Amino acid sequence: MNGWRILVVEDERLVYRVVADALRTAGFPCEVVHRASEVVARLEAKPYDLVILDIRLLDLPGSEVLRQIRERDPHLPVILITAYALDRELEKALAHAPDAVLYKPFEIEALLATVRRLLMRHALPTHAIVSMEARAGAPLTESVSPVSARLVWLSWESNRLVASPERMDDRMLCLQTPSLETAVPPQVCVEWYGEDALYQFRSRVVEHRGGTETDLWLIRQPQVIRRIQRRRYPRIPARGRVALSPVGRIQRSIWGQLVDLSEGGAGALVYEEVGRDTAGMLTIEWETPGGALAFQIEGVVCHMVAGMQAHQPVYRLGIAFREAVPQSVRKALRTLQIERLLAASP
Repeated sequence: MNGWRILVVEDERLVYRVVADALRTAGFPCEVVHRASEVVARLEAKPYDLVILDIRLLDLPGSEVLRQIRERDPHLPVILITAYALDRELEKALAHAPDAVLYKPFEIEALLATVRRLLMRHALPTHAIVSMEARAGAPLTESVSPVSARLVWLSWESNRLVASPERMDDRMLCLQTPSLETAVPPQVCVEWYGEDALYQFRSRVVEHRGGTETDLWLIRQPQVIRRIQRRRYPRIPARGRVALSPVGRIQRSIWGQLVDLSEGGAGALVYEEVGRDTAGMLTIEWETPGGALAFQIEGVVCHMVAGMQAHQPVYRLGIAFREAVPQSVRKALRTLQIERLLAASP
């Protein structure tokens, strides 16, 4: 890890200040450039882990900048930012396979969630093991392992720093962070995002070794790791079809592929642009191991991310349900969740 370098390419003063402040507050170091001509020079000077790129720049179209980035590093995650619907410039940019597209005005939490997802994309599934009461005669708590997460946050007072786990044993956790510019705290709060929850513990810093670009931290592990936030409805990968019939519009339904499903919402891939906050009636045809399930439910599009598939634009929708799913669907989801957990057990 080289400090999780993020490059922000934006020429609007208000936008780059808000984005840069949000990233730094969340513990992601970032650099800002205002002209497209600076991007290639920065990429040649040092490696970056992610680029946030505005599609409209003063000196060069964002699509051309993205083309240059892809020629240099085809796998570098890139988030496009645009204030426009699907126009010619965005179509050109989509041909160079950006990893995500955010439409202005976007919520900062949506940006941070996208950044976290792209940085963690190639990581192993994250997990945590909490201590449990043992049988009589055994120790009160079993040893615990913290995380196999790729991103971990250290926080103390008003400071927040993103870290990468390096090594660990039953008692100690070694983390790597960007170089610290303040005094080393005696204690830190460690937190990370697992598949189903946000986990957190407080512990003392055993040792800190500073470097030119990165530092190493040795932190004592507790016996109990606290889960402080849990997703109410786990998402289950799903196959099938989804049809969205927007309210108040006289048009045919928009059909797409069902990607995942939960008791609270669904993920879908569609090939027509759908705006955020679009509400309508959903028809879902879900192919389960026990047979096909079809149901209708009201929903609203919470987020939309554009990408490319088979040389054409494709849109990933996150749809929240406005009512409870049928009992048969709830039962099938819970059965599959149990099977997934048992199948993943050693």
